[in-house]
Amino acid sequence: MKTKFQIALENNEPSEFFKGQGQYFSRDPDWGDHLYINNWQGLCGYLKSKESPNKILLDVFSKYLTSLQSCYQDADSLLLNISCYYLMRNDTSFMSEDSFDLIASLSERNKKTIGELFKLLRREYANQNAGKPVISLDQFLSEIKANGCNFDLEKL
Repeated sequence: MKTKFQIALENNEPSEFFKGQGQYFSRDPDWGDHLYINNWQGLCGYLKSKESPNKILLDVFSKYLTSLQSCYQDADSLLLNISCYYLMRNDTSFMSEDSFDLIASLSERNKKTIGELFKLLRREYANQNAGKPVISLDQFLSEIKANGCNFDLEKL
């Protein structure tokens, strides 16, 4: 049986996969939103048996980054994907093999995209999430850092 990630690779749909659009949507049973961690678990399950799994991850994540627009929805998607990456990196040995770090390995252009979208999050996160049961952006960033991110994502 094919994983969602394998299907996304075959269909050249990394953006749809990382955003959880269409067939790549994994419904959170409590809130109905896309559950990003489900896709990342499938991604890791598929990649762990591949040769050069981090190269594959870097390639598809770079394609995803080039598809992002300067809008809150894309910035929020990026936040959740980076959070999942660092969470999974702690639990999945190949993801940190040879000190690999996805963010460190990205092109300067892709890092700049991350910086711009995290600055947009800083401006809009509180207003977009007013009244919702979510953690603050600072708490989110602290968790990402605690899981191994050594970058100030807003300054990339």
